[in-house]
Amino acid sequence: MNWPQIEEITYSECDNPHKLLGPHKQGSKMLVQAYFPGAEKVTIHWKKTGQVGEAFLTDVHLELAAEEGYFAALVNAGKMSPYEYVVEYGKTKVQTRNKLLNNQAYRHVPQITKEDMDRFAAGIHYTIYEKLGAHPMELDGDAGTYFAVWAPNAMRVSVVGDFNEWDGRIHQMRRLGDSGIFELFIPGAEVGDCYKYELKIKGGLTYLKADPYGNAAQKRPETASVIADIRNYQWEDGEFLKSREKYQCGNAVSGKLCDTGGRTGLCQLPGNCSEGHRICKENGIHPCGTAAGDGASLRCVLGISGHRLLCTDCQIRYTGGLYVLRECTA
Repeated sequence: MNWPQIEEITYSECDNPHKLLGPHKQGSKMLVQAYFPGAEKVTIHWKKTGQVGEAFLTDVHLELAAEEGYFAALVNAGKMSPYEYVVEYGKTKVQTRNKLLNNQAYRHVPQITKEDMDRFAAGIHYTIYEKLGAHPMELDGDAGTYFAVWAPNAMRVSVVGDFNEWDGRIHQMRRLGDSGIFELFIPGAEVGDCYKYELKIKGGLTYLKADPYGNAAQKRPETASVIADIRNYQWEDGEFLKSREKYQCGNAVSGKLCDTGGRTGLCQLPGNCSEGHRICKENGIHPCGTAAGDGASLRCVLGISGHRLLCTDCQIRYTGGLYVLRECTA
């Protein structure tokens, strides 16, 4: 066992936990290592999949290799069958339950390829939002969520959330080469769970950050990101997409040049914006997730080009001859 690297994990300073945690070939056997801070007992429980011979498999108890909660066991097998951890905590440990089931988070390969990293580094990965952020999926029979974030100056990045009691020691992420991207697939992280990234920088300071590529978030004043499944999302901007070809960025609109305002590819509505507010109010359009008059304001925009804006409550609506983006600015 590599004790210097084990200390990196127990001190929450590891940027490649997959190198130790999970199953690894050790001669004719498998060395399984796991880190559950505060746990008193960890057992490998074999899942029932209907495979031949699995009835003869018996649960394997991991030994406590370090007092911080680092467990290890040498399994007499050349290949690991599907399994999960049964983690038991003492009565003094504050847990939702004293006994928890945990699927293995450190046995999956990255979902971000070398090509993805090269394109991202060159600034030409135009669908990077499909890779970074939180994406529910199933890997190797485990249902969970794949997390990825760009944090090039971080020493260590962890995913914290409802699924691990916001403990940054449990799900430390893997750095992919020199791309600055950290990633991890967490079985059991479900749609609707709140999460953030915990970054540890040089010097030992830690920070909690929301997901810059998150697809959903808590309503203010809360600031956590929320796991959302957008694979079957139905867009409602067909009319907007059909008509926006006649508006070209850089062309004169009512005598004014378009001001795209950054990445959105949207132009501010020329003319009297208060008229747009009046039309919006009459048609019951208010900022996302808010009620009228609660401190948020409306922004009237003309669609011209660029990508779609993804938000269930923030889609572009057409009313009274105006394209309106419902946007929280409070």
